[in-house]
Amino acid sequence: MTFFNEESKLLVESQVVENKTLDFSDIFRRYKYDIFSVVYSIIGNYEEAMDVTQDVFIRVFEKIDTFQGKSSFKTWIFKIAINFAKNRLRTLSRKKWWDTFSFSSLGKSNFILLDLKLSNGVETPEERYKKLELKGKISEALKLISVKNRILIVMKDIEGFSYEEISSTLDIPMGTVKSRLFRAREELKRILEEMC
Repeated sequence: MTFFNEESKLLVESQVVENKTLDFSDIFRRYKYDIFSVVYSIIGNYEEAMDVTQDVFIRVFEKIDTFQGKSSFKTWIFKIAINFAKNRLRTLSRKKWWDTFSFSSLGKSNFILLDLKLSNGVETPEERYKKLELKGKISEALKLISVKNRILIVMKDIEGFSYEEISSTLDIPMGTVKSRLFRAREELKRILEEMC
């Protein structure tokens, strides 16, 4: 399994911007895990996230010639992914699927709250239990916040997007991103406090 480093990522993006011949498999290898991760974080269902991820790459393949380079390629592809995930979520909202929803299996968890390791990097069984319990509570709380707020928390706190990337991806001003993210975190905090 080959993972792209930052230099490879920049090469892919520069080739797309300059309309150079680029094997689509390079784009797929570079972004497949990140796209799946953000889609799964929004939808919360593995099978649906796999389907949406496939749909995203089909759309990217069909529309790669429309990428104009006004934003980064990452922003462009994640905008497609988030829009597809939101659309699928609307479709799924008519069905009962929340029973399979879980954030506990996310591969990229950047929540500071979840980093409960001791300073020497060793976890005690009690700390491991508390960490798993907290992940479960956060997973349940994320189910209860609005999709708009969930997307912001996923992008910033789980996927590690910068404010600028979120602003560009969602087409909203950076100040709006910051204020909405503040409110989203407050909503999540309130729900977590009610659960405890």
